[in-house]
Amino acid sequence: MIFKTGKKAKKKRVKESSVDEEKKQKKSESERIEEGEILISAVIEILGKPKKFIQDTLKIVIGEINSGDDFEIIDKRIARAKKIEGLYSTFAELEMWVKSASSLIGFCFDYMPSSLEVILPTELNMRSSEFSGLMNDLLAKLHQTDMVAKNMKQENENLKANANNLLKNIVSLALSTGPKGIEEISRSTGLASQHLKPFLDVFEKEGKLKLNNGKYELLKVL
Repeated sequence: MIFKTGKKAKKKRVKESSVDEEKKQKKSESERIEEGEILISAVIEILGKPKKFIQDTLKIVIGEINSGDDFEIIDKRIARAKKIEGLYSTFAELEMWVKSASSLIGFCFDYMPSSLEVILPTELNMRSSEFSGLMNDLLAKLHQTDMVAKNMKQENENLKANANNLLKNIVSLALSTGPKGIEEISRSTGLASQHLKPFLDVFEKEGKLKLNNGKYELLKVL
């Protein structure tokens, strides 16, 4: 009895789900607009390599957008990937219904469309309370983005400082056995000479290195 009841319940849920989907599909434009939905056209671009990776990534992004409750893609056009300066670029033009103005702001921050056009409604009217809520949603997204940017900046600064200290130690170790030319130091550090020279110039200006007859001599521990 328990097995049969579970099976019937499962069938009922599937039936209800399909009914809801049919209702969703049968909603008219006027009904959608009355419920606060917005019809937009958006372009999502992806740049990178290899070619197959960006093509697959774009399909994943489109699937992710369409699987959410706030968005419904009704038409799409995916462009062929083109090679641009060693990288590949592709884009998708999406025509889609967005649940609300707040959802539209979230879409812009989450997927960063390169362009966006509101098709319907032709005019947007909202109460002051709705507008305040919209602005608060926008501010929340801005603060979140700002926090991510600040964290990335701090991590980048820490990474640079650690890399600089590591380079100082390697150069000090390389010159501890005596003066060396830039090519010899390059082999010891694993850093190309053209990238190494700016650092050596800074160390020389700081009085930690001395360049004599094309060879660097360690004056102070870096």
